[in-house]
Amino acid sequence: YTAYKHWFLWGNISYGEKLKVSLFGGYLKNLGAGKNLVSPATKTSPPTVFGLGETIGEMIRVTPTVSYTSGKMTLALEFENNIASYGSIDYADKGKIKHASNITGRRVLFTMYYYF
Repeated sequence: YTAYKHWFLWGNISYGEKLKVSLFGGYLKNLGAGKNLVSPATKTSPPTVFGLGETIGEMIRVTPTVSYTSGKMTLALEFENNIASYGSIDYADKGKIKHASNITGRRVLFTMYYYF
């Protein structure tokens, strides 16, 4: 057993009160495992790697948001942009991701909050 190491940096900046503009951004980097990954049974077949997103080498997220608050109600509109680099696991190089290619995902989200 060996654990994967990751590096994360997330931040949000906003301006305004009733009409608020904010920008959320983040970066994730998969640094690989603490040691090389080998299959305990045969030492020749690829080992089993359990996780979520274990083939993501790095990811960037940028999300601008505009919100308006009136009384107990807030309306918000945001545009989320994600870029993830998917690749293959290099078992001989501590499980680092090699031969990655970028996949981009975007979405628009409208939310309405009522605070009671």
